[in-house]
Amino acid sequence: MKRAVLMIIDGLRADMVTPTLTPNLCQIARTGRLFRQHRSVFPSATRVNSASIATGCLPITHGLFGNAIALDEGDGL
Repeated sequence: MKRAVLMIIDGLRADMVTPTLTPNLCQIARTGRLFRQHRSVFPSATRVNSASIATGCLPITHGLFGNAIALDEGDGL
């Protein structure tokens, strides 16, 4: 079985991944797969983007629109 590790690093700009600043990340990029033409969904929040990556859906479809979630547990919010 082939396995994969997906690294999601919020707020990390491509210009910050350099051999000087992040040598280990650069090594991973050299020996694995690197996607340079990626785009995040809006709003750019951890849960929203992670759900879109996992499902392949936009927020309107998967239903997450931010990092905070209000749950109705029967007694109101």
